[in-house]
Amino acid sequence: MILIRKNRITFNLIIINITLYSKIMIMIRIYIAIIIYLSFSKACKINDISSINLIKNIRLGWNFGNALDVECTNWTDFKKDQIASERCWGNIKTTENIFNTLINNGFNLFRIPITWTSHIGSSPNYIIDQEWLVQVREIVNYSYHRGAYVIINSYDNWINIYKSNLEKAKSITKELWKQIAEEFKDYDEHLLFEVMNKPGKMDLSNKYSDGDYESWNFINEINKIFINTVRNANGNNPKRHLLITPYTASFHEESINHLYIPINDNKIIVSINAYVPYNFTYNNSLIFTNTSDIDWLMNTIKEKLLSNNIATIITEFGAVPRKNNDNERIKWAKYFITKASKNGIPCSVWDNGLFDKGNNSFGLIDRNSYTIKYPDYMNILLESSYLHNDNFKTIEYKNNTIKNNIKETKEEKNKDTNNSIVYKRKQNDTNIIIKKYDPNDYNEQKSGKLKPSLSFYSVY
Repeated sequence: MILIRKNRITFNLIIINITLYSKIMIMIRIYIAIIIYLSFSKACKINDISSINLIKNIRLGWNFGNALDVECTNWTDFKKDQIASERCWGNIKTTENIFNTLINNGFNLFRIPITWTSHIGSSPNYIIDQEWLVQVREIVNYSYHRGAYVIINSYDNWINIYKSNLEKAKSITKELWKQIAEEFKDYDEHLLFEVMNKPGKMDLSNKYSDGDYESWNFINEINKIFINTVRNANGNNPKRHLLITPYTASFHEESINHLYIPINDNKIIVSINAYVPYNFTYNNSLIFTNTSDIDWLMNTIKEKLLSNNIATIITEFGAVPRKNNDNERIKWAKYFITKASKNGIPCSVWDNGLFDKGNNSFGLIDRNSYTIKYPDYMNILLESSYLHNDNFKTIEYKNNTIKNNIKETKEEKNKDTNNSIVYKRKQNDTNIIIKKYDPNDYNEQKSGKLKPSLSFYSVY
């Protein structure tokens, strides 16, 4: 009896200890959760500014193409592997070092095109697969947590914009963005949503025209559903910056004139794709001489949109490399970004991870080795986005890494003995000297005496 009693007492003590331990662990978890919540809430308080002011903070963007936007259900079973699509077209599984490399070089906007329809359920709720949503969030965080701006969109090809498809498109748009908005409700102004990519009548030979009344109405209806859905969502979404797009995302005056832009919402941005001039950027022309298309584009964006306080981002641009035309591509890049920056239009270069693939070779960074394949091209894009943007202001580069942000107020330009251009700026008794390669000095480059490079340094 005594032995049994002792065993009961011991057993009861064990139960008491386990119960106490469980309560302590629960309290610790609750405490940690509260600390994390408070820290996260403070970090993610959204800055209530207009989109026209937000875009002033964007230097240069990069598109994470041919990854989350890939649709390959014809030969891949997403039920077995939801995240297989990012590898379908030859690219590797996404790693954080891709984004770290680009951030360290000076990019501060990342556009992540996403195809959702292969990862959602059936009507009426179109539930997004959770594994896919987790993958999207992880990749968003790679750059978001480094303080960069991030755009996520719907890159789906189900929007073939005929009236017969409108009601289904509206239903999918509403349910899709309701879920996305909820998933990212606590993210601040550094996360932007873009409604769709290149909506058009995709079976037409002239699908990149300026559209017609049927297509303009379709796009406006989708844009309205998108805006209303996000604005009525929880968290920071009522103040989220949203991108809408005209017909095929191309800039035509007629399609812009018919684009619905709410006048009582100052957090709307127009998204434009601009591969201009087409013959040089995408076709087979090796020489860049015609600047009229770029001039018209930038001037008309300013006249039609920016002058009316409508923010605009060129969310896709770029030029494929050709044999022996590196200098021409650098010349084009400098002209394009200089014109955009002077007009206050931030740009995001398209990168599909492809090299030596003819007209589709828009790769910039090797996603396996994290090597910039065209450093001179990248450097001139970054440099021009800084030097000609009054809102930027800055610059101290060491090893091509941005170190700080100092306002420029004066500029002098001359040539040093090495045929490089030297910029001198003065701010608060601090001299900033920026020395850069002149891409127009072809003789020096061809002779091999001057290696194109971008080196920024400061002298105090």
